[in-house]
Amino acid sequence: MKKTTLTIILIAFFANLQAQQRINLASGISYILFAAKEKGKKVETGDILSLSVVVKNHKDSVLQSSYDAGFAYEVTTQPPQFAGDPSEVLYQMQAGDSVITFIPIEMLIKGMGQDPNDPNSYPVYAPKGTELKYLMKIHSIKDAKTAEAEKENAIGAMKKEQEETIQKYLKNNNLQSVALPSGLHVIITKNAPEGRKAQANDMVAVHYKGYLLNGEVFDESYQRGEPIEFTLGVGQVITGWDEGIGQMRIGEKAKLIIPSYLGYGEKGAGGVIPPNAILVFDVELMNIRE
Repeated sequence: MKKTTLTIILIAFFANLQAQQRINLASGISYILFAAKEKGKKVETGDILSLSVVVKNHKDSVLQSSYDAGFAYEVTTQPPQFAGDPSEVLYQMQAGDSVITFIPIEMLIKGMGQDPNDPNSYPVYAPKGTELKYLMKIHSIKDAKTAEAEKENAIGAMKKEQEETIQKYLKNNNLQSVALPSGLHVIITKNAPEGRKAQANDMVAVHYKGYLLNGEVFDESYQRGEPIEFTLGVGQVITGWDEGIGQMRIGEKAKLIIPSYLGYGEKGAGGVIPPNAILVFDVELMNIRE
């Protein structure tokens, strides 16, 4: 959101301020509520809020703004963690409400574990005896059950979409895989019929080449001249590796096709693996040590 738009919002927000009276809470926080016209559900612990926040000091300087960030925050409500926690006021609100919360800086300093009697505890922008103002607007409220159901539906849709993408990749490359219940696809490209498979807590040595579905290589051990070693099944590597290497014996080679939720997920990794990327690894199990 442009800063000019933020300025208009703040001017409108403060236009009615003089006509409103503060409501004082026992904790020492006070607030002015601008209620939505229609009555609705008030915030409860565990709710998921879409929340815009602007923090200003006693001189009305903006210290933090979700509008500058360009998006509303997603906040899971929990009981106030200390006297002066601005989340206390959220429990007085419903979707569509806006509020200005006034918090003495001494309460915030103490809540952060610092000594309010020490002059060095105070930042230059908020000296002792002043207040911080939290301007908050709740855009929407979802209870935990609804939010979890929506999350599960989104995950289910994503898994279905990625499975369809993997099937298309297999078809285009004339590959046949074994699909595990997790969604991992394994293709053994070199068999080693003797010996046991790698197990959890084994120390394994693995050579690998990792690439995206478009063939772009993002990492490989062969160029470095030595395999990677790690303890299997304890989370030292991505889930797709823990499960995939566990399907192999010493000397075997395999291709692992790993959906993003068994890989690096929505965050990606290292600037070379995009968010929600399906990964392909050519792997070779070099050694197992118990």
